[in-house]
Formats: sequence, structure tokens, C-alpha cells
Amino acid sequence: EVLGYHGQLDTFQSLRLTRIEAGMTSTELSRKTGISINNVSRYEIDVIPGMVYAHKIAQALGKSIEEVFFRTVK
Repeated sequence: EVLGYHGQLDTFQSLRLTRIEAGMTSTELSRKTGISINNVSRYEIDVIPGMVYAHKIAQALGKSIEEVFFRTVK
């Protein structure tokens, strides 16, 4: 269990957890990717980003798209 998460995470939880583990705030991720803070927040709540934005986010976090959006926590 990591930060209260366990099992197969949905894409929103997975992104949020990966960002937190990277020590990055939503604002920092927004600045690093050029994606608006509103969209970053939405991607952590209820919107799945398109491939271009998913790639930007993964790159900013130093991870693959799979590592950012498709996680299982034991």
C-alpha cells in the first residue's frame, strides 16, 4: 500500500501517485510539460489525456507511459 493506494490503480490514481513519488506538485508538472494546471488537475480526477499529453507527462516524470498511467501497487 502506497499513500493509501493498493491493487490495480485507475489511470487518474496512477498519475497522481507517480507525480507525488517524483516529488512534483501539479503546478510543477504543468510548467514542465506546458500543459495547463487545469488539465493536469483534470487528468488526476476524471479525464484521460491524449497520447501527445500522456507522452509529455511521462517524459517530465522520467517514466514510460505504462509506468505513469497503468500501475499496480502491492
